[in-house]
Amino acid sequence: MKRTAGSKLNNMGFSLVEVLVAMTVLALVIAPLAALFTSSVHMNIVSKRRMNALTFAEDLMESIKANDIGEISFQFNNPSSFKLIDPEVVDGATLAETSTDPGTFTYDINDEGDIVGYKFKPNSTGLYEFSLDDVHVQKGYEAYGATVKIDANPTYVNSSGATVAKYTKTDAEGEASSKIDYNKAKLVEVATIKNDANMSGMRSGSVDSDVYTELIGEAALAGYTITESNVKRVFTIDIDDEDTASMSVQYTADHTSGKSSSLNNFDSGATDSHAKLKNIFLFYTPNYYSTATNRLDTIQINNSNGIPVNVYIVKQENYDYTGFANDEKNYRVNINVMDVSASDPQTRVLTNIGYNLAHEYDDSVVEEIAGQGTYKIKQGLAGLQIAVGEGSALYSQLVHDLSDTTVKDRFYDVEIQVYRAEDPTDIIYTLTGSTQE
Repeated sequence: MKRTAGSKLNNMGFSLVEVLVAMTVLALVIAPLAALFTSSVHMNIVSKRRMNALTFAEDLMESIKANDIGEISFQFNNPSSFKLIDPEVVDGATLAETSTDPGTFTYDINDEGDIVGYKFKPNSTGLYEFSLDDVHVQKGYEAYGATVKIDANPTYVNSSGATVAKYTKTDAEGEASSKIDYNKAKLVEVATIKNDANMSGMRSGSVDSDVYTELIGEAALAGYTITESNVKRVFTIDIDDEDTASMSVQYTADHTSGKSSSLNNFDSGATDSHAKLKNIFLFYTPNYYSTATNRLDTIQINNSNGIPVNVYIVKQENYDYTGFANDEKNYRVNINVMDVSASDPQTRVLTNIGYNLAHEYDDSVVEEIAGQGTYKIKQGLAGLQIAVGEGSALYSQLVHDLSDTTVKDRFYDVEIQVYRAEDPTDIIYTLTGSTQE
């Protein structure tokens, strides 16, 4: 083979200097790209971790808002009944109530395995804490833990050492007032009343005009006259069992002659709810002739079987005039309770009796009226009737202020902290808020 003239093979490669220069340039380019890639991977991991933590916290918060504290406490103490979030998420997780002063609850299980007779008694501080460990928000991803702090105390101690209301609202005039006082004079909120778990009755007028007319007629036939000032009323609430209860009102007109006329004006009939009775509501307007020396109004609650139930007794205003404040101040009513136990009653009375309705219109009017309601309790039909003194331990167990109690139960602060299960100090996300029961 002939080699073409002028052509020659170039077998020369890169010089060492050229290789070093090329490697240096390549390193200068790759190094920041590698750092950027590593940073991007790390950011994706952190973002994914935070997103999972956020999802976990929000789901838990929504579930807490949908349940009362008693149910939350029950579920954390009974992992097999835990339904606050997707059961698959907490499958195998460790749940616990870690409060130093937890609420107490009792329950029974029937033959079908259903929980019945559940009763929750809140703690004295209104502070609760719960924990979840080893929660897998996504299968195959790292585990999380969470602490849940619930503050249901309606007051706190400010920097001056004074106990003040935690929640405030602004009224139509722009003045701040405490939610603790929001519904003292008004109706208890009944938006959640369900026919299968509650019953209610309402009376209007200090003495209903139609009843008064009938009693006047009966009294005339008996040969005497009556006035509103000697008409007695007895509101009777009979609680038979967990399903049935009834409510009635009897009016009686007595006279110095010893004769009397009576009329059963209202009878609700027995409920048949086929569900555990939880609440009973009695709305009524006072007979302001009922005073300390002439007690005309009596409320009788018969719960001799000891059914755990809330009885709301709500007095309502029916007129507004110059003597209203004095009438409220002088009004007295007897509240008698018959329970399965006189020392540990299952009946819980929530009421605004003791609050001066006239205070809503005039701040100078005394707000609280000591002894407006006189409470007595006895154990069963054969038990001795015991006077329940204001301020006593039994009074605190039996009688609860309508507003203070319901607000304490209905409003509470929640804080949820989510962390990596392997490092509880590494708080990934904190979610706070106030919720309403």
